[in-house]
Amino acid sequence: MTDCFQPIESRCHITYEAIKELNKQGIGYLIVTKSSMVTDDKYIRLMDKKLVHIHNNDGR
Repeated sequence: MTDCFQPIESRCHITYEAIKELNKQGIGYLIVTKSSMVTDDKYIRLMDKKLVHIHNNDGR
């Protein structure tokens, strides 16, 4: 397990592509992150509300 929203995600978009594939296959996914990147419009629009579960622990 790792935080999939590391700073390099903004350049490589590996998580974005993985989410696209999970949606395509109808596979549910859990995102656990401390990053605010998960709330970027680009990702929010992509995530399938029936498949995604998000836990954002920003440390506050």
